[in-house]
Amino acid sequence: FPLIYEPRSENSTSITFDWIAFLVFIASSLGLSLKMVSYKVEQSIQQGYFFGYNEARMICVYVNLFCAMGYWARVSAHAGGADGAFCYAGLENLLTGPMMIIDLLWALNLPYKFSHGAGLLSCGVAACFMSSTEGSARYMWFSAALLLLTVTWGSALPLVMARLVGGDD
Repeated sequence: FPLIYEPRSENSTSITFDWIAFLVFIASSLGLSLKMVSYKVEQSIQQGYFFGYNEARMICVYVNLFCAMGYWARVSAHAGGADGAFCYAGLENLLTGPMMIIDLLWALNLPYKFSHGAGLLSCGVAACFMSSTEGSARYMWFSAALLLLTVTWGSALPLVMARLVGGDD
């Protein structure tokens, strides 16, 4: 199955970048978590059960944590060669793109969050099929993945640019 792939190279550059990526994602996850949890609302709005935690805004923490665990799986595979780590890393590669675009559109309060996420997930599935086929079928799946990626990002970028340039809430 294409989600279980060959182990990554064992050169020092690959190991170093896997460690750097893990540390960046775990630090951003912890930093965002502290920022979200320490946020205080006005006293008139605050309820007895609410201490500043906003679960809808915490998706960015979970996305970063998910990415960190993917890189931790790669780092642990470098250390011990565990096959399950490669399965998780492959699954992480498949799900990270959709999760990150949903998070981006959610943070900017834009429409079509899950439609764009589904488009990137379809692109990832096409890429998995591409990696498991040979010959001309591989190029057909590559074309499908490239088309899905182009259409998804081509429709998401104008939304993001309109929000960032226009600044409307």
